Parts: sequence; structure tokens; C-alpha cells
Amino acid sequence: MSKTKGDIVKESITKAAEKLGNVAAKLTDETVVKTHEAKRAIDDQIVALKAKRDSLSDNADDAKKTLDEKIEALKEKAKELSKVANDKIQKM
Repeated sequence: MSKTKGDIVKESITKAAEKLGNVAAKLTDETVVKTHEAKRAIDDQIVALKAKRDSLSDNADDAKKTLDEKIEALKEKAKELSKVANDKIQKM
């Protein structure tokens, strides 16, 4: 039994649709993979930035503590100098 033109066209359309479906599936799979890769890269960047933020926060806390200590030392020194100046004024 020979195929009619309709059967041949139907087979051609079916094959083309299958190929198109395969291409679409492959593109979809690639898109999903690339999307997951991009998400992982972004997640890695987020983790790195959070670590950097925490490090900067720790450094800022340390710097603040050091500055507070220096300020207190300078206040004490200023009190001492003021006392020395007052003593000298009173001795005059």
C-alpha cells in the first residue's frame, strides 16, 4: 500500500513537530541549568558580601572601642593638664 500525499505531509509535520519539541526541551533544560548556575553564583556573592559586612562590622566595633579608649585617655590627660595649670595659677 502506497502512502498518499496526505500521509506523507502528516509524517513530515509529525517529524518536524517532534524535532521542534526536542529543540524546545533542550533549550528549556539549558535555560533551567543556566538559571540555577546564575542563582548559585548570586547566592555565593550574597554569602561573600555578608561575610565582608560582618568583617567590616567587627572592624568598626574594634575601631570604635580603640577610639573610645583613646578619647578617655585624652580626657584624663586634659584633666591632669588643667589641674597642673590651676595649681600654677594658684601658686602665683
